[in-house]
Amino acid sequence: MSFDDLDDTLENVKDVMSNILEEGSTVLCYGEDSVRLLEDAFGLEMTGNSCYLEGVVSRKKQIVPKLVETLQQRNE
Repeated sequence: MSFDDLDDTLENVKDVMSNILEEGSTVLCYGEDSVRLLEDAFGLEMTGNSCYLEGVVSRKKQIVPKLVETLQQRNE
């Protein structure tokens, strides 16, 4: 399956793969808003649908809080 096979109604999909030995995570995104959300949350400029977050290994403590905070700021 490729990103092209996904339903057009999916707007914000992410897959996070953490490597605790190298102390970082690779994030794969699908959807324009998904890319913008990651760029806003982590101060990135992505050139495609993936990025590497150096020093980020905890989805629960490091990734989700930043994504939630960014979404809340958008809704204010």
